[in-house]
Amino acid sequence: IIEAIYAVLNGEDYFLSSQDCLRLMGFTNEDYEKLKNAKISEARIAKVAGNSIVVSVLEAIFKVLL
Repeated sequence: IIEAIYAVLNGEDYFLSSQDCLRLMGFTNEDYEKLKNAKISEARIAKVAGNSIVVSVLEAIFKVLL
């Protein structure tokens, strides 16, 4: 169960929305809207973000390895 995901911003706790979580993982606002339009809950969207990998980070890793 995801209760809250937060970051510290200027010394203050900032609670991330599911949209914030998606953005951090490289998804677009359009991706978020598609999930919302499909009636997927905020908690499930945050879980999807948490189970993803940032494509640009993965590409950088492969570049180093190759």
